[in-house]
Amino acid sequence: MLACSTACYGSFRTPVIDWIPILQTLLGRQVACVLVLLVQAKGSTPRDVGARMIVTQSKSFGSIGGGTLEYRVIEEARRLLKSGSDQKPVRHLRTWHLGADAGQCCGGECTLLLETVPPLNHAWLDQLQHYQDSAPCVMVTSLNASALSAYDGKLIITEYLAGDVIKESLADDQEIIAPLVRTLLASPGKAAYSLQLVYRKPGDTPPAYLLERYGPDMFRLVLFGAGHVGKAIIRVMSGLPCHITWIDGRPDMFPATVPHNVTTIVSDTHDRIIADAQPGTFFLVMTHSHPLDLDLCEHILRRGDFAYLGLIGSKTKRERFTKRLIQKGLGQGVVRRLTCPIGIRDIPDKDPGVIAVAVAAQILQQRNTIAPVTDTAVTLATLVKV
Repeated sequence: MLACSTACYGSFRTPVIDWIPILQTLLGRQVACVLVLLVQAKGSTPRDVGARMIVTQSKSFGSIGGGTLEYRVIEEARRLLKSGSDQKPVRHLRTWHLGADAGQCCGGECTLLLETVPPLNHAWLDQLQHYQDSAPCVMVTSLNASALSAYDGKLIITEYLAGDVIKESLADDQEIIAPLVRTLLASPGKAAYSLQLVYRKPGDTPPAYLLERYGPDMFRLVLFGAGHVGKAIIRVMSGLPCHITWIDGRPDMFPATVPHNVTTIVSDTHDRIIADAQPGTFFLVMTHSHPLDLDLCEHILRRGDFAYLGLIGSKTKRERFTKRLIQKGLGQGVVRRLTCPIGIRDIPDKDPGVIAVAVAAQILQQRNTIAPVTDTAVTLATLVKV
C-alpha cells in the first residue's frame, strides 16, 4: 500500500510555452527530445513551478529562467539524449542550488524533472491535447520505472474515466492516488494548471508520482483585421497562452506563415464567427472599414458573454460609435463595455508595435481581473495515509 505525503503547489496559470504542439511536431519529425519541468522552487528563483522547456540536440524551446542554470540544464538534457534509450523514456530529478551550483545571485533552490521522450507514438500526448482544451484532466507521471510501465509511465485521467482507469493501472497505489486526482479535477477557478509531488512517506525522496492538472486555461482571442496593427498584435499575442482566430476578407493580407496557436480565416461575413466563439472570448476589432467595425461591435455587444471587446480608434470614434450603437437599441450599460481607445493608458505612441504591447498588457490586466490567480492550495491531509 502506498502511504504518501504530498507537496502541493496550488493553482497557477499554464506556463507560457504551448509545449504540446511543439512536442508533437518534433516527434512527427522523429526528433528525440527532453522535457524539462520545474517541479519545486524554494527561496528566490527566476521562474515559478510549472515552467517548462523542450530540449533537442540542436535547439531548445521555452525557458526555466535563463542564465547559468538554464545553460547547464540544457547540457544535462543533451547528455541524457546521448546516453538514453531510443525506446523507453528516462526520468531524472535533480535539485539545483542556484548560488552554489549555478553562481546565480537569486540564491534559491530549484528541483527539475528531466524526461527523455523517444520519437515514438505516445498515446498520452494525443490524449492530453484532446482533453486539456475541453475539460480538466490530470496527468499522472510515475517517477518509479516499474509503475505504469505499460503506459510509458504516464496516465491521463478525466472526471469520466477516473475510477476505472486508476483501478486498472495503479494497483495498490489507487487508494491514495484516486482521491488526490478527484480533488484536483474538482478544484475551482480558471488557473487551470497545478502540480503535486506524491511521496511514499513524509520526508522521503525521491517522490513516487507527479500529478499535473490541466484544463482549458488558454484564453481565446478573436482578432478582426490584418493590417499593420493586426500583424503587430499577432507578433506579441502569439507568445502568450492563448488561441487566436484571425479574420480578414482579404487573403493577401495574411503572412505566408503564422504561429502555431493562430488560425486564419478569410471571410467577409462575421455573424457565424461571432456566434460560434466560446463564452469568455476576448475580441479585438481593427478592420479597414468603419461601417464593418460598427457592425462587428454591435453583434459582439448583443452577444454579451465576452470577456473583452476592444476597438481601435480615438475618443472621437468612440463617441460616434456610442451614439450609433444606442440608436440601434443597445443600452448605455452595454455600450460602456466597449473599450476604445485600446491599450493601457499613458502610452500615447501610435507605432503598431507599441500599440500591440499596450493592448496585450490591457488584455492581461482584464484577464486577471476576471480570473485572479490565487494561492489556494488544496488541503489533502485528510486524504493521505501516513
